[in-house]
Amino acid sequence: MSKIGKISIVSAVFLASLVLLSTGVSASADIEHTDATGDVEYVGIEDTQLHDNIDITSLTADTSGDPIILELTTLAGITIEASGMDYSYYLYLDLTGDDSADLTVTINEDDQYISGSIVSGTNAPLSGVSGEGTSTLRVELPLELFTTIPSVDDISAMTDLSDGGYWARDHSNKDFKGDTSEVEITPPSDNEDPGEADPTNPSIGMSIDSFNMEFSTTDTHYDYTIQATGSGSDGIIAAFYSIWAYGGGGGGPERSWEEGPIDEDNSYGDYEYREEFFGTGPEGSWSTWKWTFHSKGPIDGDNKNRFEDPESYWQGLDSMVLYVRGYDMNGDWDQDSEDITEEYTGIKSSSPGDGGNTDDSPGFGIPLLVCSVLSVALFMIGRKRDRVP
Repeated sequence: MSKIGKISIVSAVFLASLVLLSTGVSASADIEHTDATGDVEYVGIEDTQLHDNIDITSLTADTSGDPIILELTTLAGITIEASGMDYSYYLYLDLTGDDSADLTVTINEDDQYISGSIVSGTNAPLSGVSGEGTSTLRVELPLELFTTIPSVDDISAMTDLSDGGYWARDHSNKDFKGDTSEVEITPPSDNEDPGEADPTNPSIGMSIDSFNMEFSTTDTHYDYTIQATGSGSDGIIAAFYSIWAYGGGGGGPERSWEEGPIDEDNSYGDYEYREEFFGTGPEGSWSTWKWTFHSKGPIDGDNKNRFEDPESYWQGLDSMVLYVRGYDMNGDWDQDSEDITEEYTGIKSSSPGDGGNTDDSPGFGIPLLVCSVLSVALFMIGRKRDRVP
């Protein structure tokens, strides 16, 4: 990571010209990051030409005037309009220097907006977005978008390409931590049962400390929040979570592995979602963390008809298990798990050693229809974002 500080005018011009010639980043940027190529993470999308479209090479911000100008450059072409696949670009602004996103810019075919605590309104739409078909996405943020003039400490970015359940993704200045390209982390695989995997470094101490669900319904709508909190060592630099379904025919991800930090608002038709998964320790560390998923929307003819016989829908299910995994600088990992069958589905877990259930158990007696809607909501938002973050 590099930031251009206060230097002489001659030196500044000279250095800026070198940067412009060698990396292609904006000569007027006062915050800039370069990113290694060939580091795209993916599941199922193996075409390297598609990877090039989202493989970030540089990320810059010019915060000196009005508008603030953000530029993200990729190895190949920026794609926003419909192309048969879903491209999304996320730019994160840290205003306080605590290595967390205070403002989030979301760019895709359906949405172009900025969200955050000092944005005027919710998800303020953006008009100054350009770069379709070029290698550089340019986003202009007029100061009139904000209730107070932002002072940008740092910027971060993620690019995302999805096609059904498959995805490819790249980061620049991930978690505002600078260049971590030398750290080799192999993300968890959706094809390997995490319950059968042995942590490579149990001393990392990734732990789920609590899990709960709160919900309410009317005749036409539902509203629920599920949340987990936990802890880990100060050495954790990356964290993932996943929900797995186990049954008589084996196990598989009900929700694919998601990497933190996630701090997003989304919508899918009449459904609204809020998802968080990030460290809550000092300076955003994973020494403590939380995961929250909130959703509300209609119980309408579509999902009601689909789940009018929910016991048949869950037939064969043994258990639902939440997994959380943390990695250190050496790429080693530790994980913890929690059986969340009752909270997630409202039915008893038949996994060995669950000790049975009582009326006092969390989630016992939750209407199966409501919990089936919960499962569908998680599925839809996972496909919508993955997406994210």
